[in-house]
Amino acid sequence: MNPLIPAATLFLALCIPSLTRTAQAEDSPGWDWTAASPESQGLVSGRLEGVWTDLQAHHTAIFLVIRNDKMVFERYAPGFNQTTKHYTASLAKALVGGMAVAVAIRDGRLALDNRASQYVPQWSDDPVKSKITIRQLGSHTSGLADAEEGGLPHDQLTGWKGDFWKRFPPPNDPFTISRDKAPVLFAPGAGFQYSNPGMAMLVRRLSGRRKRPSFARRREAIIGRSPGRMTTPCTRPMAMARGSNR
Repeated sequence: MNPLIPAATLFLALCIPSLTRTAQAEDSPGWDWTAASPESQGLVSGRLEGVWTDLQAHHTAIFLVIRNDKMVFERYAPGFNQTTKHYTASLAKALVGGMAVAVAIRDGRLALDNRASQYVPQWSDDPVKSKITIRQLGSHTSGLADAEEGGLPHDQLTGWKGDFWKRFPPPNDPFTISRDKAPVLFAPGAGFQYSNPGMAMLVRRLSGRRKRPSFARRREAIIGRSPGRMTTPCTRPMAMARGSNR
């Protein structure tokens, strides 16, 4: 397992409470991100500097921490700044899936410990998948296998893992594959396994095609990005730069 994944999980734990409050930005047209010291939001500057040092050793280019709707820590590697466009890869999972969860929680449409089978009827009769919760999909503890194998490039993968990345039309699209073909490796909640299929299920259920236009507008209001440039990794990568309405 990648040793940085627990740190990433901790980072998201710090930010998720802020996401539900940030979802209220849609009701405040004049709202914008503001800066604050880490200490004012219950964090420690020295520890964040230490995390940034470790991330730089692994070639991280940009590190931004948001806590309670405040930007408390912001660092850039040489050659990068606030307006540099950067390939974001799996950051799309947090910005699309995470924001979808925040909006849905604020609307009272779900709770983190709801069973995913409430929104995925095909899982209702599965003795294991029926126990997976929204929280477990988002925290990579659902037990769903990842669509990776031994560090191979995606175009060299075979079987369902290879098909997951090829963006075939239904029923061989990445979402149907995640729902029907990705196996469960352990009991939901019993361990950690980074899972692209797990995140695909989360995003698909919360921002499905029939709801996508409405959600895209609300997401844009929250974080100030054009909805056409935000997609999940299993559909198309996204690139973004920090704008005036961060």
